[in-house]
Amino acid sequence: MHIVYAIREFEYNTTHGGVISYVTNISEIFARHGHKISIVAISDKHRGSHFWKKNITIEYINLRDTFLGRQLLTYKESHTQYSCLIRIIEKVVRSYEINRRIKKLHKTDKIDLIQYASPTAIGLFRIRAIPTIVRISQDPTLWRETEDPNYNMKSSMNRVSFEDKLELAAIKRADVVFAPSKLVAEIIEKRLGLNVSVIESPFNHNKNSFQYKNQKSILHDKNYFLYFGILSNRKAMLTIADILENVLRDYPNMYFVFAGENRELELKDGRRIRAVKYLKEKAGKQKDRVIHFNGLKRESLYPIIERADICILPSRIDNLANSFIEAMALGKIVISTYGSSAEQLITQGVNGILVKQESPRSLKNAIDFVMKMDKIKRNRIGIRAKESLQRLEPEMVYQKHLKFYLDLLKKRERPSL
Repeated sequence: MHIVYAIREFEYNTTHGGVISYVTNISEIFARHGHKISIVAISDKHRGSHFWKKNITIEYINLRDTFLGRQLLTYKESHTQYSCLIRIIEKVVRSYEINRRIKKLHKTDKIDLIQYASPTAIGLFRIRAIPTIVRISQDPTLWRETEDPNYNMKSSMNRVSFEDKLELAAIKRADVVFAPSKLVAEIIEKRLGLNVSVIESPFNHNKNSFQYKNQKSILHDKNYFLYFGILSNRKAMLTIADILENVLRDYPNMYFVFAGENRELELKDGRRIRAVKYLKEKAGKQKDRVIHFNGLKRESLYPIIERADICILPSRIDNLANSFIEAMALGKIVISTYGSSAEQLITQGVNGILVKQESPRSLKNAIDFVMKMDKIKRNRIGIRAKESLQRLEPEMVYQKHLKFYLDLLKKRERPSL
């Protein structure tokens, strides 16, 4: 098959975004099985066709090379504020240009199937002649609303913006849709009345690529708790902040390491502050034992995960997050939250720990519980964590994706009654 993966932006060998990681992994898996892969993406650095790996080509669209793209960039330059209107125009232009490139590619090299990434409504201008799939990465409304410090899922469900409707319209235009997490699939089914399949994403990492050198001088003699991922309200930074001083005071030989993008948080009192500054503020006298790494490549991040005592990864909502999968794959005990999609892989007390959302007390109690465990019990949970990821092995995930793709192609071949 010739499969196109359409995505807003694509840079290989990057730590940015679960969608990019997914497209990288699934492209490599299908390419190894002899399928031809084209990745079509917007880029401000590259343009034209780039051979990446055997059977994989990246088709880059530089907006400066297109009429609509130049108009968009000119408009953005003349408006300093990145408004909702600009975001909507940007999504429409990106979708139009990506699909225009796909249509051109189809004329010279027949495409069997297109899979769109759901963020940024890329499938709005889908090509009806080609079977189309959308892989849903998020519910646009909830992903935005979870940054509100006073987030409530029930009330947030109804705060659908015009921008959200654009995203949902792109999903509805696809022939079939799927999501990695049951939680996101159920939310989109409820919103749109669609049948959303659940297909988990592949996971594989190569320990031979781990780079220990960069962090050796800082962490080599330290014991630490670890959070890694974007430092945001969606990732429950306020909950972690509330327990930080007590945790570090109760465990004077431990550090708390944060690895990820240092975003601005909105606090319940209306203040806006960078996450690391707020975390250190909340750590009080223990602030010197809060360590932050920013912009690490995966090869440098994995050794930090591997040496962590506990991976503390709460979240308000996720789409089967890469973070707890990566930690479980390295045999670490993960503490995450119910209702975030973590329960799809983690069984409480068996291969990890789950706590109530928005509950600093529950999170602190879980840390105390794990710290009191003997080494044998910790190792047992770590082994079960690894074993529970066998269903995410590349070959098993390939077979599930392939069946889903072939079922769509057969459906499109059937004559309509």
